[in-house]
Order: sequence, then C-alpha cells, then structure tokens
Amino acid sequence: MPNSEMIIAKERKALMKLMDEGPFKIPSRRVDGNIIIATWNIQQFTNNKSRRALQYMADICERFDLIALQEIKTDLRGLSRLQALLPGNYRILVCDPTGNSERFAFLYDKRTVIPTGLVCEIGFNVPAKTHRGYQLHRMPYCASFRAGRFDFVVVNAHIYFGKTKKDKDSTRGRDKPAGQIHSSSIEDGEKQGFRQRFLYCRRFQYRERGRSLLQCSDLQGVRHAREAKDP
Repeated sequence: MPNSEMIIAKERKALMKLMDEGPFKIPSRRVDGNIIIATWNIQQFTNNKSRRALQYMADICERFDLIALQEIKTDLRGLSRLQALLPGNYRILVCDPTGNSERFAFLYDKRTVIPTGLVCEIGFNVPAKTHRGYQLHRMPYCASFRAGRFDFVVVNAHIYFGKTKKDKDSTRGRDKPAGQIHSSSIEDGEKQGFRQRFLYCRRFQYRERGRSLLQCSDLQGVRHAREAKDP
C-alpha cells in the first residue's frame, strides 16, 4: 500500500499536468515578458489546513507573480506555513482584521513584482456632522506595485451580495464605489502629472478598470490570466 509521501507525489504530478495543459493551463511566467496575477478566496483560511493541502496550494501559488488572497482569518499561522513551502523569494502584505474577522493579503514574488509604498484600507467619505454613511463590511485592501517600468495598484475586495434575490436586489450597485475610487484616483493623478493603473480585485475575479496591463480571471476554476495590450 503506498505511503502518504507517494500519494502526495502522485497527486502533485497530476496537479502540475493540470496546470500545464488543457482548459486549466496557466501561462508560463516570463521575467520581463509578462505578469501572471491571481485572486483566490481560500475560504476561512486559518491554521487548520493539512500540510498536504498547503503543499498543493503552494504549487498553485508558485505559478503566479502576484496573488490576492481573501478570507485570511485572524490566526496567521496558516499563511506563514504556506509561505514557508514557497521559494524564499515570496513575500506577503497583509491587512488588519476587517469584517467577519477576515484579512486580505497579497502574496508576491519579489523578483518580478515589488511594492512601491502605497498600502491602505479603503473607506468612503461620510458627513462630518453625523459620521454615518455607507461603508463596505470588509474594507477593501489596496497596494501599489511595480513590475519593470509598469506601475499599478491592486484593490483586493470581498463583497457579499446575499443569498436570496431580495438580498441581491437590495445590494445592487453597491460595488459602484470601486469605480468611483478608480475614476477619482485617475483624475487626481493626472492633475499631479502621473497616471496610475488600477486593477480592481473582487472575490473570485479581477475586472479590468480603464488602462490596465492585464485581464485576470478566477482561481476557483483555475482559468488562466491573459495578457492585454497596454495602450
């Protein structure tokens, strides 16, 4: 009967094949040639993952230059264990706990992507008299990066629209603030003499917003990221 190490080796080989060919193929990373970005909601990610599961997660993460992670719980030991299974060039940015005691994180390969100083959580202006107004339950996490000469900002967001049609209808349009963030930031940036590219990352998917280098799809189906022309 095969031991656990043999089983893991066999399953990792199958996973590599899945990522190398067929409908779930992930493009090869090319230094100075592309940026491969993923977004991954690792549901309720705490220190409860087995080493076997973490190894497969690390094998997937290693295929990307930058991974936006959602639902990292308050306990960061699981994230630390995942990082330990990756090559030593991977670094992490992580926010404080937000709604539902969840964190956002960015896992990036410092050889191809470097942070450039902007790291923040995003809130929206409310009237000074009342201090009341609309805010997202999980405050989006924003960070700026550079790849070669390409500077960009990624907004990592996890928006819950509800389970029923009534819930979804009541929250329809609440992701519009993300578009407002992008529009106002572009406008303010141009006034100051520069243009910043934004990638807006929602749970399970990236959406291209304005002038961005990449179009990225979800990791739930391991559908690959595609390069886009930069006008």
